[in-house]
Amino acid sequence: MKRIFILGIVPLVLFIILHCIFIAGAYALGVSVFAHDLSDKQPTAHTALSGTKGATEIAAAMPALPQIAPPAGNPAGSTALSKFTREKLSYSIYWFGIHVGDAEFEAAGSSGNVIIKCQVHSTPAVSAFYKVDDHSESKVINGLPVNFRIKQREGKYRSDKETLFDPDKKHVTFFNYIKKTKNDYPVQGGALWDLISGFYYLRTQPFTVGKTIYIDIFDSNKFFQAEVNILGREQLMFPGTKILNTVKVKPILKSEGLFQNKGDILIWLTDDVNKTPVKVETKVPIGKVVAILKSLETGK
Repeated sequence: MKRIFILGIVPLVLFIILHCIFIAGAYALGVSVFAHDLSDKQPTAHTALSGTKGATEIAAAMPALPQIAPPAGNPAGSTALSKFTREKLSYSIYWFGIHVGDAEFEAAGSSGNVIIKCQVHSTPAVSAFYKVDDHSESKVINGLPVNFRIKQREGKYRSDKETLFDPDKKHVTFFNYIKKTKNDYPVQGGALWDLISGFYYLRTQPFTVGKTIYIDIFDSNKFFQAEVNILGREQLMFPGTKILNTVKVKPILKSEGLFQNKGDILIWLTDDVNKTPVKVETKVPIGKVVAILKSLETGK
C-alpha cells in the first residue's frame, strides 16, 4: 500500500494544487497534454552552496532572496484571480473506499493580491507506516505569481523548495534548500505560473467542451506547457446533497516535484462561474484514488 500511496495519492492531491487536488492535488483520458522540458535549452546560472546541517543553517547559507517589485501588468484574464477573496476547500482522499488522506486549499485576497495555501496529510492509520505532511503557498500580486514555496514530508523523503517569479524582468529563480542550490532562468513567452496559481487561473477561464486550454508552468526547476482538455458536462450525485452540474476536464502534468504522470487524472468542477473542483479521480497500479470535496467555505 505504501507504493500505491506514493504513486497515486501524493501526485493526485498535489495536482489540484494545478500540490495543494489532485494535487494534489493535485498533479489522462483522451486529453492531449504535453510537457516541454525547456531547462536544458535555456541559459541558466547554477550555484551550489556549502553549509552546515539543519534547516536553519541551510537557510542561512543560501544567498539573500532578491527583492522583486510587484508586476506592473498581467495577461488577459489573470486579474480574475482577485475574485478569490476568501475560499477554503477541504477534501477527503479514498483508495478502494478507504479514507487515506485529507487535503485543504485556502485562498485569501485583498486589494487584488491573493495568497493560496495548500496542506496535504495522511490519516493517522496511514501515517503509522508512511506519513505525508506537505505544505505549499503561492503568492499572487497584480494577477501574477511572484513566490511559490513548498515543503514536503513523505515517508523518509524531505523537500524544501522556493521559486521567485519576476514577470517584469522575465526571470525566475529556483531555490532547493535541502540540496543548497540556486538556479536562475530567463523566461520566454507570456505568463508563467506555479502549479497552485496555475490551477486557480484555470478556474477563471471559460470552459468550452472540445476546446483546449494551455498554461505555461514552472515547477521543480523545470518549464513545461500543459494542455487541459475540456471533455464534457456531467451530473454528479453526492450523498445527502442535490445533483451537481459539472464540467469534466483532463490535464496531464509531468513534474518531478508535485506530479508524476503515473495514471490518468480526471477533475470535475462545478458548471458555474466558480468552477469549484468537487471530485478528482486518478488510476493507480491497483484500483483508483478518488478525492471528494467535503466542505466549502467562502465569504469576505
